[in-house]
Amino acid sequence: MMELIRWVAGIAVLLAVATIVGALSQFPVAAEDSEDAILRLSWRVRSQEVGECPTRGRDDLDQLPVHMRNPDACVGPLPAYDLQLRLNGELHLEQVVEGGGARGDRPLYVLEDIRLPPDTYRVEVTFERRPDPGDDEGIDMGRALSVDTEASMGSRTVTLVTRAGDTGNLELRRPR
Repeated sequence: MMELIRWVAGIAVLLAVATIVGALSQFPVAAEDSEDAILRLSWRVRSQEVGECPTRGRDDLDQLPVHMRNPDACVGPLPAYDLQLRLNGELHLEQVVEGGGARGDRPLYVLEDIRLPPDTYRVEVTFERRPDPGDDEGIDMGRALSVDTEASMGSRTVTLVTRAGDTGNLELRRPR
């Protein structure tokens, strides 16, 4: 008898939840009504691409816990980078991008959405390493990532600036 009561109660709860979900799905959701275009800056830079990552020897790896034994892992924080976006020659975005994680040794991520009126823009993006106060004058700062091109951006479209697969530099990808 107790089994039958539990079974009936379970079905009643299931029907109640299904009814609530069905009712809530009928409410309209306000969609984006903006006609703006979006310029999306989105890429990732790993530590091996920007820093000196000495390969750890077997003795060093054996002293670490098993989950931390990565022979190619960089030690220490990554350098900070300056990100600049110019639209038609005017500075539109400027920020410093730093490595994630408590020690700053995780990959650098850029993810910015810039809303713009539909139009044609000259898009210039630069992403270059900031000099550290302790750096020598003649130190190689590494290759800056950049793109400088014209983009026609239509209403409600997303134009992406990201890293090119073959060169690793930045490229602009237009919507299809």
